[in-house]
Amino acid sequence: MLKKRRRVLSVLLTVLSIATATFVLSGVRNALGTSTNAENDKMGRQQDLAAASDSARNTVKALESVAVQPLPILGPAQMVRFTVYDEGIRPAIAHVSPGSAAIYLEDRSSNATGLLIQNEAGATLGQVVLQQRKWRGSSRLILVPGRYQIFDSTRPTHAATLVVAP
Repeated sequence: MLKKRRRVLSVLLTVLSIATATFVLSGVRNALGTSTNAENDKMGRQQDLAAASDSARNTVKALESVAVQPLPILGPAQMVRFTVYDEGIRPAIAHVSPGSAAIYLEDRSSNATGLLIQNEAGATLGQVVLQQRKWRGSSRLILVPGRYQIFDSTRPTHAATLVVAP
């Protein structure tokens, strides 16, 4: 009987975690102001999308392609702090060791919405999203050795580098 309860509990937890991940992903997408094609047709924004620059389209695609990690990363993590200014992101280069890293963002430009973390291949690994009326945010990732680009999601030309040493 105890094994049967454990099985039922594990199935319920799996379904609950999938539902939570879906809910969080849709909330992040709505908070960032992205919309579906049906909404674009209703609002007549097709011309705005056609006129947007290639870098802005790539940023939106990167935000939509981010995989949500279903379980929180627990345990100790290295802290990396980035500050977004009107002139760019500081520090320009940060160094960490492989493993869990907590990436903190502070917005001093008052118009940033978050940071995108991309690997050398250009795949988006994660993001730090600022909530409305907040100027700080954080995210935790598992990083392997390599170089990562950190982009301001509102201004893709502002970037920093995160080096994970072997």
